[in-house]
Amino acid sequence: MADLSRLKRKGACCHDLLSNLFELSDSDLELFFILLGRSPMTVDDISEACGRHRSTVFRILQKLESSGLIYRHTANIREGGYYHEYSIQEETELEKIVQERAEELIDSIRKRIQEFASDIKKSNAVANAEDQR
Repeated sequence: MADLSRLKRKGACCHDLLSNLFELSDSDLELFFILLGRSPMTVDDISEACGRHRSTVFRILQKLESSGLIYRHTANIREGGYYHEYSIQEETELEKIVQERAEELIDSIRKRIQEFASDIKKSNAVANAEDQR
């Protein structure tokens, strides 16, 4: 996970939030924001827009899709065949996904704090038992 302290600093933005919550790189975020302004787009459209190879774009799209931030739609070609278009989730769905991910992170941090407190108590109990010997 990226450095969460970036979220506390003055001037933190949605780029920092998405980067931290979903472990997205600058390249991942670049594609996300390209889609944000122009979706739906095909892999070829995105590749042209960002100047990256199709395979790189496809890999990033898979990551964004697995995070739930974007979705893929299959469109049929009249003459036969199909192609995929990628779009950003609707605004309300994006907010929900980000909120859920933030809550998962908060729950995970709370659990680590509880484990930490438990470990401290166990360590103190062991130290006290050794002192009493």
